[in-house]
Amino acid sequence: VHTSTVVGRRNVGRLSDLYWLLRSFAVDQCVFNVMQPLGRAQPLARSLVARYSAVVRAFARLVREVGAGKPPVFLVDVPACTTEDLPAQARGWVECAVFTEFGREGAPRERQTRVEKEKANRVERPECSGCAHDAACLGVWRSYVEVHGWDEFVAVAPPRTAP
Repeated sequence: VHTSTVVGRRNVGRLSDLYWLLRSFAVDQCVFNVMQPLGRAQPLARSLVARYSAVVRAFARLVREVGAGKPPVFLVDVPACTTEDLPAQARGWVECAVFTEFGREGAPRERQTRVEKEKANRVERPECSGCAHDAACLGVWRSYVEVHGWDEFVAVAPPRTAP
């Protein structure tokens, strides 16, 4: 059993409580997803969406508390440039699901959720093109940037190659 918990302003300070509650149900994995400010959440983004830096700090505390304990914890749906200080095994960026869409003729076509549905709602800035994560990053939610700005996002230098 894998859980998926949306993290926003109301519960960012309670990740530990959430983890121990979920653990009591003998789950196999706890995934924490940052809130996506879309749909009904978009007009309420200012009051609902926690800053990524606050989520990452809270998650880092949880990782230290849990250690190598079971179930493992993962943070996803947050741009990788904001999670550089988290352990690699706990870092994620997106959960990419595949869905089937049926065309007018009824023919099925498989599409990736993140690529097909969400790219239009995300933005990048010129600095992103030099980031080590650029190839895998779809950008930042447009409404997140409208509320919180760009100050949390710093392009990560690509690894240096030996001469």
